[in-house]
Amino acid sequence: MNTKEKIVRARTLLLLDHPFFGCLAMKLKFQQADEMVPSAATDGKTLFYNSNFIEELSSEELQFVLAHVTMHLAMGHCWRKGDRDSTFWNVAGDYSINEILTQSGFRMPKVGLLEPNFYNKNVEEIYNIVYQKSPEGGKGGKGGKGDGKIPDPGMCGAVIPSQGKAEDKQLEAEWKAAAAQAAQMCRGDIPTNLKRMINDVINPPLPWYILLRDFVERSARNDYNWSKPNRRYFPQGLVLPSLISEQIPEIAVFIDSSGSISQEQCSKFTAEASNILMAYDTTLRVFSIDAQIQSEQEFTKADMPFTVEIKGGGGTDFRPAFEEINKKGYSPACAVYLTDLDGRFPDKEPDYPVLWVSVNKNHQKAPFGTTICFND
Repeated sequence: MNTKEKIVRARTLLLLDHPFFGCLAMKLKFQQADEMVPSAATDGKTLFYNSNFIEELSSEELQFVLAHVTMHLAMGHCWRKGDRDSTFWNVAGDYSINEILTQSGFRMPKVGLLEPNFYNKNVEEIYNIVYQKSPEGGKGGKGGKGDGKIPDPGMCGAVIPSQGKAEDKQLEAEWKAAAAQAAQMCRGDIPTNLKRMINDVINPPLPWYILLRDFVERSARNDYNWSKPNRRYFPQGLVLPSLISEQIPEIAVFIDSSGSISQEQCSKFTAEASNILMAYDTTLRVFSIDAQIQSEQEFTKADMPFTVEIKGGGGTDFRPAFEEINKKGYSPACAVYLTDLDGRFPDKEPDYPVLWVSVNKNHQKAPFGTTICFND
């Protein structure tokens, strides 16, 4: 049996024992490239391999390498690298993948990289850790220099980074589709944490400002028109209805001024609030609140551009915001609260929709309303 036949046989066994990875491996062609790679590497179309490396692997270890390479592609590591160092990017990718594969019953080659502390961390987080700890990272340099071969310190299969060309974008879309189809076909074969990671890649979370706009539109007391889609969302690949009327009753905007919101976050948030005001004929009633109401401002289109006055610095209590609305007899279409969610909530949910834009990194949710994460 020659080297290529050994790879094909391992792929067949992978397809039988781990169909999710086997289905993805079927997309790759195999090409010997001893001068190019010390182990194995892929550009999303071809698996380039070093024949000496392959011959030293057992059948189980070779299945691990095939699964490892397809994980790189399914997780988008070819296209997520950006301008990061290739060597350390492959190291980070290995750490993010290998723990999952070993826990799924695969046998990793002895030289493979494994660090349980990186379990459930994404590849960007791991890269920042390993790069900063390296001499290159500490000096602000860029590694990746060596014998000219594609770097693969973990010796389990590397990724060849995308060059950002149009065909690379098409290849990225194809692998997202392939991962989605394989996940649909092989639900029982995929570890739970891998399902989550795959879902984050093929269905990435929408930016907070898109969710904010959608919330405002859905909360507006107007009819929707599906025959004339809202062109504002076309760049994000979303097809949403337009409003028959662009009029919206006033919107209450609460900004946590206890000190948990940075000036940069506040600026981004108020900039998006002003975009809403530009898009719709409405009134923004903006409150600065810590443990009590610190300021109240009212803005319409006539006030553009506007500046929000932020006062406070004390503790956090969410009750005064909603009490003030009731006390003054306001009737908002909805309320939006920018906060870290660390405070006392009202016992009773208000009778209007509430969106919590949270800077809390622990994915905490408010006891009522809708909570979205502010990703800055």
